[in-house]
Parts: sequence; C-alpha cells; structure tokens
Amino acid sequence: MAVFHAVEEGNLHGIKELVENLTSYDPDQKNKHGETALHLAAGYGHVDILEYLQAKGASIDVADKHGDNGVYWAARQGQIAAMSFLKDQRCPLDAQNKTGETPLHVAGRYGQVEAVQYLCDQAVNSNLADEDGETPLHIAAWHGYTSIVQTLCKAGATLDLKNKDGETTLLCAAARGHLDIVKILVEAGALLNTIDKHGITPLHHAVRRQHYDIVKYLVDSNCDVNLQDKHKNSALHMAARGGHIEVVRYLCLAGALIHQRNQDGLTASQLASLEGHEDVADVLTQVEGDKSKDLFINQLNSTSGPLHRIRIKVLGQSGVGKTALIDSLKCGYFRGLFRRSRSNISLIGSSSNGRSSPRSPRSPRSPLTPMFGNGKKMDGGRFFMESLKRKQLSSTSSSFDVDSEVTRGIEFTHGTIPGAGDFTFLEFSGEDTYHTAYPHFLSDEGAIHLVVFSLDDMFEEQLAQVTYWMNFLRSQLPATEPVGYCGKYRQQPKIALVATHADHTQCPKQPTGELISGEGNIVLYQTKRLFGRLFDICDVLFVMDANSAQSKDVKMLRTHISSLRNSILKVEAPVSVLCEAVASALPAWRRTFVNFPVLTWQQFSEGIHASINPLAGQAHLREVGRQLHLMGEVQCFGSELLQEVIVIEPTWLCSGIIGRLLSHDATEQPEGQYSIHYIQSLFPDTDAMDISQLMEAMDICVHGTVCEIPAVMRCPAPEGIWEKEDENGNFRVYGGVRMQLSDCGSTLPSGLFSRIQMSLRRNFQQDMEDTTDNELVMWRNGAKCSSGSIEGLISMTNDECAIEIKVRGYNDTRQGCFIFLEDLVHLVKHVLVDSYPGLPLNMEVLSPIQLSSHEKTIMVYNACSLLRLQLRTERTVENPISNQEEDFVDIFCFGSESVESNLIAGVDLHLSEIPSLTRRQISMLLDPPDPMGKDWCLLAVGLGLTEKIPMLDTLNRRCGPDESDSPTERLLQEWGKEETNSVGVLLNKVKDLGREDVLRVLMQGSPLYKFVPDPRALEEGRQSGSGSNHSSGTVASR
Repeated sequence: MAVFHAVEEGNLHGIKELVENLTSYDPDQKNKHGETALHLAAGYGHVDILEYLQAKGASIDVADKHGDNGVYWAARQGQIAAMSFLKDQRCPLDAQNKTGETPLHVAGRYGQVEAVQYLCDQAVNSNLADEDGETPLHIAAWHGYTSIVQTLCKAGATLDLKNKDGETTLLCAAARGHLDIVKILVEAGALLNTIDKHGITPLHHAVRRQHYDIVKYLVDSNCDVNLQDKHKNSALHMAARGGHIEVVRYLCLAGALIHQRNQDGLTASQLASLEGHEDVADVLTQVEGDKSKDLFINQLNSTSGPLHRIRIKVLGQSGVGKTALIDSLKCGYFRGLFRRSRSNISLIGSSSNGRSSPRSPRSPRSPLTPMFGNGKKMDGGRFFMESLKRKQLSSTSSSFDVDSEVTRGIEFTHGTIPGAGDFTFLEFSGEDTYHTAYPHFLSDEGAIHLVVFSLDDMFEEQLAQVTYWMNFLRSQLPATEPVGYCGKYRQQPKIALVATHADHTQCPKQPTGELISGEGNIVLYQTKRLFGRLFDICDVLFVMDANSAQSKDVKMLRTHISSLRNSILKVEAPVSVLCEAVASALPAWRRTFVNFPVLTWQQFSEGIHASINPLAGQAHLREVGRQLHLMGEVQCFGSELLQEVIVIEPTWLCSGIIGRLLSHDATEQPEGQYSIHYIQSLFPDTDAMDISQLMEAMDICVHGTVCEIPAVMRCPAPEGIWEKEDENGNFRVYGGVRMQLSDCGSTLPSGLFSRIQMSLRRNFQQDMEDTTDNELVMWRNGAKCSSGSIEGLISMTNDECAIEIKVRGYNDTRQGCFIFLEDLVHLVKHVLVDSYPGLPLNMEVLSPIQLSSHEKTIMVYNACSLLRLQLRTERTVENPISNQEEDFVDIFCFGSESVESNLIAGVDLHLSEIPSLTRRQISMLLDPPDPMGKDWCLLAVGLGLTEKIPMLDTLNRRCGPDESDSPTERLLQEWGKEETNSVGVLLNKVKDLGREDVLRVLMQGSPLYKFVPDPRALEEGRQSGSGSNHSSGTVASR
C-alpha cells in the first residue's frame, strides 16, 4: 500500500525505490476497493507514473470493482494528458462500467468540459445509455452544464432519446429550470411536445416548477399549450392548482383552453378554487367568455400609435424666463399677437434697456476672463454661487420681467406646441433647496432638455449656470452602461441651449431675422467642447425675446423640438391599447386618491387587473408604467427604503408637496427639523406620516423623532466645532481628502451634500442604538461626526466645487482614524453611485501637517503628482506652502506603518480598478483617429497586442448589446485579462505614447491606493486608542 501513497503524491522516484526493494511486485495489485495504482495515477494525471507502471507490466485496461477503467478515472478529474496516454495504449474510451456508465457520462456529471470535448473529438459513442437509460446528454442537461450540452449537441448526440422514465434531455432541462440549455436543445431540433411515461411535457414541468422564463420560451417556440397528461391535466390546470397567477395569465394569452376539463371533470378555474387560489379563479372567471378573452388579448397585443406626449424638461436658474419661454412655445398665432401687444403695454415706463429690476451697469471685459469687482479672477464655481445667491435674494424681494413668481419645485404642465405636437413640460425651479429631489426626475430617458440662461447676466454667470446644469444632467448618466465609440452613450440625452432676454441686451438680427448673441455662442461652443460627446447638443443657440411668441427664433425652436420629438418616437415602442385604457382610468383614480395620489406597485397592478385587464402580466404592466411615465402622466420611482411607488398625480407631488415643503419661505427652522405636527399643519388633508415616508423614500428627509430635511438647513457651523486642541491640550493626528469634479471649478449639484447628510444621519441613528460614544452635528453644507475619541469633519468648500473630509484623533488611534476616513469616503461614494452615478469625482489628499496646525491655506496633493511619485518609488512629497517634506505614511495612513503594510499603491493595482467613468473618458480621447497616429492602435502596439488590432476594431463589426463598441475599452479589457497588468504599466505606456491629455485623465481618475487589510489587524485598528473607540468603522460600512 506504500506504493499507492507514493502514487497519490506523484512521487515517481519513491515508487521506483519501493518496487526495487520488493522481492516481487504485482503492478495490478488492488486495494479493498478494487483499485490499482494505475487507477490512482490516471485520476491524479501522473502520466510519468502511468508509463512506469505500464513498463512494469500493468494491465492498461484493468477495471476496479465498479468496472471503471483508467480512462473513467481520468475523465472524472479532467486529466486530458492521462486520457490521451491511455488512449494511445489502446485503453477503450467508451467502455461501460457495471452501471452502464462510460467516461463521457462521468465527465459530464462532474462538469469536466475539456474532458468531454476531448472524448467527442475522439468520436466516442455519445448515445450510450446507463442502467437508468440516461445518456451523457441527459446528465449534462440535468446538472445544468451549458458548455457540455453545447459540445455534445455539436458532436451529434441524439436529442430525443428517453431514459427509463420516458424523459428526454429537454424534459430534464425544463424541469431543472436551465433556460440556456432549453434554448440550445430547441435550436438544435429537440421535440417540443415530447412526453414522459406520465404524459408530462417540457411545458408541464416548467409550469409546475414556476420556471416562467422557460414557459415563455417554450410557448414562443410554438409548443402545444393544451396537451394533457395521463390525468388529463393541461399546463393551465397545473398553473391554476399551484396558484401561479402570472403563468396562468401567460397561458391564457397563448391560447390555452379555459374550459378544458381533467379526468375529474374540473376546469382550471374550479381547480384553483378548490386549492384556495381565489385570485387565480377570479382571473379565469373573467376570461371564460370567448369575447371577453379576445378583447383582453387584443388589448395587450394591439397598439394605438406613438406616444401622445413627450416630456420637455426646462432647466435654468430663477429669473431666466423659463415660464415665459414655455408660454411662448405654446402660443398660437392670434394668442401670440395678443401676448405681444400686452407685453408692450406692460413695458411702458420701464428703463430704456427693458430691465424691470435695477442692475449695475456692465463694465467692459473680456468674454473669457471672469473677474471680481476688484479686478481679481474668479473661478466658474464661485461665480455661479454668487449668481445663485443674488437670484434667490431677488426672487423674494422683487418681480422679474417675465416670471410673476418663482417656480416652486417642479411645475408639471401639459400643452401643445403649434406644429410640433403635445408635450408635458417639467419646469425645474432654480432654487437650490429643491435640487435634492431632482435626481428622480432627470435620470430617465426619452425626454427633451432645454437649458435656459439669461443674456442679461454677466458672461461668466451664463457659462457657470449652463455648466452647472450640464454637470447635473451628466451626473444622471448610467455608469455601468457599456462604453460606446468615442465614449458615447447609446441613447444620448437631447439638449438645446436657449438664451433669453435678447430684448434687454439689444442683440442684433441676421438678415433672415434670427437674433444672434456673441457671448451666447461662446457659451454654446464651450458647452459642446466639454459635453458634446456625452449629449446630443443642438448646434444652434436659440436666442429668445420671450415676449415675442411669433418671432423667427421661437419658430426655429419649435421646429427643432418637433424634430427631436420625431427622433424619440422612432425608437420608442408604440402605445399599447392597454396603456390607453389605463390613461383613461387615471382621472377616476386621481379623484379616488385625491389626498394622497400615490400607489404602490401592487396597488397599481391590482387596479389594472380588477378594472381593466386581468390578463396583463408583469411585463405588460411594466411597459404601461414606463409609457405613462414617458408621457408625464405618472411619476415612477423606487427606493431601498420603501417599495416601488407610482405617483399618479405628479403635480400634487412636485408643486404641492416638494414645492411647499422645500421652499425658502417655508423654512421656519434653520436646523431643518420639523415635527410631524408641523408637516400636518402644512398639508391638513393628507396624513403627515404618509408624506414623511414618501419624502424619505425619495431621499429628501430622514424621519426619526422629528422629520429632518438637510436641504433646507440654514444654520451656520457651531462655534468651536473644530478647535485646534481638546480641553486637555492633547496632541492629535490629522488626515483628510478632497473630492471634486475632474474639471476643477465646476460647482457640484446643490442637492449632493444634503443627501450625504441624510446618509450620515441614517447610519448614525443605527449606530447610536448600540453605543452612546457616537455623535453627529450637522449644519448647512457641513457635518461633524465622532466615534469615541476620533472625529470627522465633512464639508463643502466655500465655492461648493469640492467636498472635504477631515479626520483626527489621538496618537494611539492612528489605525482607527484611517478606518474612519475610509468609511466616510465610502459613504460619499455610495451616495454618488446611488444618486449621481455619472458624476466623475476625483480624490486628492490634504496636507496632514497643515491640517494639524489649522492653517487657512491647506496644500492639496493632486492625484497626478502622487501617482508620478509612486511611479518613481518615492516615499515623500514636498509641500511648497510650508516648505516641508511629508512622508506617504503620514499623508495616506495617519503615520501608521501597520496600515501602510496593508495598502496597495495605486500604480500597483490591477487595471480593473480604474473606474468605469475614467475608462469612458479615455475612450473619448483615444477612439478618434489621431493625425499623428497617437490613438488606440498605437497604444495596442505598445501594450503588445498588435495581432489583436483587427479583432478590437469595432468600425467593421457589430457588437452585442452588452458589449462595448469602443476599441479603446475593448483594448483595455483584452489587456486586463493578465493579472500582472497594472495601472502603473498602463501609465508608462500612455506616457510613451505622448498623450498628456490621456495621461492626465487616467491619473486623475485612478485610485491612489487600495486598502486590503488583514481581518485581525482591521479589528485591532477599530479598537485602537481609548476604549470607547470601538465603532469607528460603523459609520458607513453598514
């Protein structure tokens, strides 16, 4: 038996020594299981030992007590080399053991794809059956090995052989729920209506086990839905007995006979009632009449035409004339003449330049150099915030030329644009308190976007405002969609820029009558330069005198909107008759739920089934909800906190609830905390708890002992919130990061920080239930959280262009400080992924030395400089402000060497760690052919993938729906298959390419490090320092 142990270890030298020391050796000696050394060697794949044993006289086709030969043992373990050797020595490849199994059977049972492929290549008999009548194809189909089934089908295995129970491979796959295998077998020609010895078909199996996708596929493949088993039960009987209501609906639509009876004389409806499934019985009862059934089916399968209305989303700051623009677009000829004459009368007595509110005169300036009043340069984000504050102040103290009052929340209105069609207008208020709700209304497709700005503002304000709204729209683009050619999205949002108040700035006209604006065209140029590959932006700037509804420019905008509408309708499915019926029922539903017109998905579904169409399946209902949403009839959204809901009266929610609850004049509490009684006083006809729960589902508030709404918080930071030392004068360690847009100077969406505050509150509410050592204090654009002796400060910078996260603690809490900072960064990133997935925030590091000394100006180490130092394997960086050198262990790890030992430098990370948004930006730069040849092709050469270029080039080949058609992205995916290909190697290759723009984007978007802790060290870090610092990792890691 010592030889057996040596065989298991693959120790050929030991085997030879043992055999040589024996007086006699039988190479066919068996153990108690009837196994020889050859069986073991074949199973372990030790070809050298097989050769030695054969040389010693071992029988090459010896069988164990089960009748398994060496090939069987090798096939079970996928040992191709051993199988090949045994085959060459004439060991049979398809010998059956005592149960009738062959090596192909066992390879199929254990999922050995390569072994199956080898045996098929050797033309073994794939149709041999075991004692249960099962072929290798039966076994593979039953276990769900898709690749093996595919291989056997290609090898010519017979598809419809039956086992002892009369089951074919299709019956096995359908019973087990393996849709991919069902598709392979059907496409290969398997019989759809085959039955087993009980008369069960594949459809019966799929119905009984609730494999809805397989039911749908088999029906779509034209199987017979009315076949009955030996008890005369049809698929509909089985679905009714099991209470599978969605399957029942689908079978009815597929032509199942409602009145068919089983051997007990029962219909499916009667069977459902006996089993207590009254919902199923009700559905079947409603469709028992042939005319009713035909009516319901026709309602689901027929269409009535294109979408009746398309949504137009109008974005812009307060006072730019959004309402007047919408009114002008909707004006007909005679109404437009009346509106114009009335506007002229109202302007009598106004200043000569047409402004109704006094503004300081504009001084001469360069159109591209933003300046302070004192001559100093001001970045775009600062200009935007100054403009926003002025407009919000003026909105409460004076009236505008065109807007009699400020829009509250989101104004939903329906209207017709002459010559273009019917539309639903969504006018978004410019007041920042409402912006926290906007992600729910900007993240969907199939709409036209008008970004409006006023020529009456300074140029820098115009550009900053448009950039803000474009960034907001960009933040709602999906991050996970496959990267398109040049980084494009498959459905680019359609955007047009509209400049208003042309009459105030005396814009000249072209000979054809269109107004032109030099400043406005520069804004359009800059917008297309920054966002042109993300959005479908109109090449024309529409310059408006909104008081002139019949001007050439208004007509041009109407024509453009009509064109955009037609392009949207081309890709959208026609409206179903069911959708028409639901839309007709909405007014009655709104009257029924007038005080709270919000339905859960279940209520919405049940309402349609009860009053409109009992056969509508979930797929039909989803499409109805989507089409009603696209037309602006309802607003659909879901949340992790509450189940999916549908607001059937969007105006009630957007103008009534959001518009009033988040308005500036309703914020009586600067801390943003309101009792449920106060909310009830605002909305006496609606249960305040319902409103609170809905707002929480929309991430607008957090409901605890009070309803907290961070968006309306106006209180400043408390005095002494971040003192230099504690009351005992203890020394602290500091660290921090800054997160900002890749194009520095752009203002972050106003609602982002309030959502971060809500996430903090939720996590700390949960954490405070477990310990009293945690504290959270929040104010406008800031929050301080503490866990034991560790404190964190999260705040927006003054220009609201970046988020800063600072953490400090005592010397003995260095590891805990690092983990606390990691958790806070993770929390912010989680908010971004959930609410602003398309917003590319880059992370930079704050100087620990200057943080600890509380200097006003803090050095910010950007990602580019830090990654360059990592490439040079340097460990320190010079601070040009303090003229000191700072070590990486202090910058990244709070001085903790144990933390540093668990970090992987950014340049050493695998390519897959580069965020998808960064990869999309790289594709934007490298996909277009470069005049100097410095594009993706040359990068492929540098990465050693020259021979792959034809395969990677997507211009001459079609890509699947889940594939990227960006050659750069495909190149990175191909190169990333090697585990050793790191970010640092790619950085060097891009540097060699000579593309500084790509190198900068790659460095800005790549992670600086990755924390891969030892679990024990992590727990020690969370409990380091004072005994109360035990929960530093709970802030966001929940």
